[in-house]
Amino acid sequence: MERFPPASACARSRSPSRRGGADVPIDDTNIYRQCWKDKDDIEHLIWTIVFEGVKIVGQGKDYKLTVANAEDSGDKAEVPLDVVAPDRVIMIQSPQSGATISSSGFAPHGTTDTLLPLSAVVTVPGASSVNGTLVQGPPNTMNWVFQFSQLPTGTGSLTVYSSSSSQTVTGLTIS
Repeated sequence: MERFPPASACARSRSPSRRGGADVPIDDTNIYRQCWKDKDDIEHLIWTIVFEGVKIVGQGKDYKLTVANAEDSGDKAEVPLDVVAPDRVIMIQSPQSGATISSSGFAPHGTTDTLLPLSAVVTVPGASSVNGTLVQGPPNTMNWVFQFSQLPTGTGSLTVYSSSSSQTVTGLTIS
């Protein structure tokens, strides 16, 4: 059985890279860790590592992930990664294009298949854009909810986006 260092040690020293290419540095904001004990008191640990802004030069197994212990450079493991350029989807379930929403506030919601952080903005031509506050969303859940308040009146749009995709609903009547 291979021994992997705890996430706290790895978070300080890791080096994912493409074979023959440059290392891709990541920091703690790119690692999501879930740890729990089962009914037999056995500890389980799942890491999700998000690679943002990495140009995929080819699909396949031409990439490797190296995880190293920051306190012991000999304690490391390398594994090949099967890389596929995914189409990321953000779905706005409410409101739909053409809906009427209150200028005092509303809570749009939807789903996504990305673990990347989401942002949302309401835009009304001739007025300042308003950023929403994330109530829930990735990486904790694939269902997202934003809260908006004190919106300008008029006809506008809502855009929900991550670093890899976005969706916009238009024709919102804000009154």
